Amino acid sequence: MSNLVDLSREFQLDSQAHQAVLKELDSLCQMFSLTVAELRYKWESFALSLMKGNEKPTIDLLRQLRKNLEKQVNQPSTKTNNLNRKARPAPSRMLSSLASDFMDVDSNQEDSLDQFMTNLTQGTSVYAKPTPSTHANLAPIAPTLNLQASQSTSSFSERKGTNVIDLQLNPQLSFRSGPSAKPTITNSHPKILRYRYMFEKIRNKAEMLDDQIDYMADIIQEANQWEEGYGNPTRTTQGSIKAVGRICNEANQGKLNHTSVMLESSRTLGLGKRVKLDLTRIPDFSLFPGQIVGFQGNNMTGKSFVVEQIVTPPLPERIQAEEMGRNVDVLVASGPFTLDSDLSFEPLVELLQTCVATQPDVLLLMGPFLSTSHPTIAKGDIDELPEDLFQREITSRLNQLAQAQPDTKIVLMPHANDIVHEWPLFPQPSLSAKALQLDPSILLLPNPSVISINGTTLAMANVDILMALGQQECSKASGSQDRLARLSHHILQQRSFYPLYPTAPDVIIDADQMAMVQLTTLPDILVLPSHLKHFAKVVDDVICMNPGHLCKSQSGGTYARIALPAKQHVKQHEHIRVDLIKI
Repeated sequence: MSNLVDLSREFQLDSQAHQAVLKELDSLCQMFSLTVAELRYKWESFALSLMKGNEKPTIDLLRQLRKNLEKQVNQPSTKTNNLNRKARPAPSRMLSSLASDFMDVDSNQEDSLDQFMTNLTQGTSVYAKPTPSTHANLAPIAPTLNLQASQSTSSFSERKGTNVIDLQLNPQLSFRSGPSAKPTITNSHPKILRYRYMFEKIRNKAEMLDDQIDYMADIIQEANQWEEGYGNPTRTTQGSIKAVGRICNEANQGKLNHTSVMLESSRTLGLGKRVKLDLTRIPDFSLFPGQIVGFQGNNMTGKSFVVEQIVTPPLPERIQAEEMGRNVDVLVASGPFTLDSDLSFEPLVELLQTCVATQPDVLLLMGPFLSTSHPTIAKGDIDELPEDLFQREITSRLNQLAQAQPDTKIVLMPHANDIVHEWPLFPQPSLSAKALQLDPSILLLPNPSVISINGTTLAMANVDILMALGQQECSKASGSQDRLARLSHHILQQRSFYPLYPTAPDVIIDADQMAMVQLTTLPDILVLPSHLKHFAKVVDDVICMNPGHLCKSQSGGTYARIALPAKQHVKQHEHIRVDLIKI
């Protein structure tokens, strides 16, 4: 009787209305020694082969499934071949190749279906039996937590110099000591709702880009008190005029250089036309495609605008958040959280071990958690759904930590490469707690976000804008400059988490969601994970930091530990400590 109840729940069938079907399913379980879950798996494979993926089981369809299972039992050739393989752990067939086998199946090709189901169920799992990893350099784990890796990776477990501080900002400050209550976290960024993408219209995109120029033009004019207004830089002028527009590259391909810089005006200020910029008179500049700036100069020939002065937009205003009156300890880590050689998530386990030892107030994890670029996932060489893998390797551990340390607030932010997320672009809504079975106490943020932790404002964008800007930026300087600080300055000055246009090839921004990418206020801390070298610098009185990635292909990476002050200060950056630590 209990088996019928399990079958009813697994197949979502009413026990009264589908009594005959449930008995037939129970008969199949007993005849072929299958569990309820195994039978459902075989039924889904069978239903998909008939192009009836969402079809409910019926007596007739179950009888066809019975015939296929009988043929599978009576055909030992595939099983024999598998047993005669070399004595080594053989991974399951790649899902991509299984899918190609599967697509060739039709209603009169039962033998192909039998072969597909046999191959699908008889392979050896890619995951070895769990073995505890060695964490000799860390504090002992609380007995309520079972934080061990699913598969040991010798190159990671045998590394040297673990939990070593690699870089510090304001090291004279100290971290919180002793227990603390759960911090107050508020999100001040507009909420990013679920939206349809790949439906944007060219006209809407053009209007959005045009509105950005007009918006920044008003800000520049107001900040510099230009009463006479703007001129049209594309027309011939004898005297000096003021102009504003978007920087673009004259060449369709290649990096921007000082001879290919063009200015694109808005339809209001210059009929949307472009003009080449002559920058020979400017000793210092830093420009990139998509940057909106003001200029003063003239266009005597009608062919190029000779720049006499570059006028950049002012920084946004800082908004004072409400003080909570106590120090806060924050850990920040950016994915990937497992090495390219396996899916053991041993670096994540190491980080959670650190959380148990240090008892931080906030643990901020930024994706990707399961990256589409991971070699095993990219090849389709996994034998379970990505959501199931996430729940087994990540959800289970985070839920354990949330229950064992309720005073530590866990915060998650997605990435465009997360295979468990429905939005592979920027910006992104938050992860689904229901789909991933996450503990209700875990806070899920959209990407990007601006949050306040006990009065200190953090702005975060989980997209590699620093690398993209560095590849496209054209700069000229009379003296030495800090390149990483200059790239961070662009983000603040352009009031956007992603001011580059066109975007990098691996980044997609929906035109209808561009307003969600704007950074309208000046934060205390700007967090921008990047493949560039990790850093923490004070730029425009803002601590700009790249915490690095927790994993770098076959080796461990870095994470950040931040000490936030108990009170607001005029120069808040002088009272915040940042440590960048090697995992």
